[in-house]
Amino acid sequence: MKHIQEKLMKLLEKYIPKRKKRRKSCASPVLNNCKKREFKKRKRQLHFHFSCLQKFKVFGNNIVNYYFALIWILIFLFICLYYWNTFNIKYINIIRDDNNINQNIAYDSLNNIRWKKIFDINTSDVLSRLNSYQNHITDVKLSFSLPDSIKIRAISSPSIYNTVIHDKSYVLTRNGTAIPQSPDENLKTIELKKDYSKYGFLDYKQILREDYLVKIDEVIQLTKENIIDIQLKNILYYPEIREVHLAMEDDALLIFSLTDQIDEQIKKLAIFNKEHAKITTADLIYMDLRIKNKLFYCQKDTEAQCKKNLKKIYLNK
Repeated sequence: MKHIQEKLMKLLEKYIPKRKKRRKSCASPVLNNCKKREFKKRKRQLHFHFSCLQKFKVFGNNIVNYYFALIWILIFLFICLYYWNTFNIKYINIIRDDNNINQNIAYDSLNNIRWKKIFDINTSDVLSRLNSYQNHITDVKLSFSLPDSIKIRAISSPSIYNTVIHDKSYVLTRNGTAIPQSPDENLKTIELKKDYSKYGFLDYKQILREDYLVKIDEVIQLTKENIIDIQLKNILYYPEIREVHLAMEDDALLIFSLTDQIDEQIKKLAIFNKEHAKITTADLIYMDLRIKNKLFYCQKDTEAQCKKNLKKIYLNK
């Protein structure tokens, strides 16, 4: 037993000094430098992983808040400007495509929109106001210049005929509006067989229906296509009975109904021209194409009776 105890003591003595040396070596400058480096490294890692990210997140949250604040400020400013006189219309500029539009009348018709809010103006309202005074204005294009200007491009129905009503010259547009103007040398002349004295003021008013004016154009075009050498001297239109009479160079009349099929009437005219006699040399006083499946014509050898018939039918038309 003693022998064992001695051996243990020797072993303890042998290892105890080495532990002291290790403790001293741990307290040595070399180890201290190692600890400092490790500490600095650990500190840098902490700084990178926590401090920077935390600042970035806080900065990002602030940006979102700034955006919301900016939006509310803009909304507030817009409301303030809207209810003040900032967006009230002060300047109106009307641009016209042709001389059919009377600019003085146009400006007068839009006086009611002046000083209204620019955001309350719409195309249909402007068109309605312009068209109520000038029926041939069919469309408008609007553009705005903030805060107080509006530009209006007014579009008119195109001119198609010259005419004279009660010794006053007019140009008729496609939608049937009478424009007080001198005759246009590029347009055909149409004579309106109707008393307009009871209608009062006609300037810039729609006096004819657009669909019948389109049919008149169709009659003229098809007649020229089927009778190659025909020359038309005048166009007479009876609005109340919907008839158009085409006067040729020799004053012979071709009588069409606009309420019946135009193609059928042109077909009868073409057959007569091809199988019987040329329209231009047939010595006609008139040719009546209105009756379905029938053709009536009167030649110059019975001129007195022919004119009597025409007078009887159309005197009071």
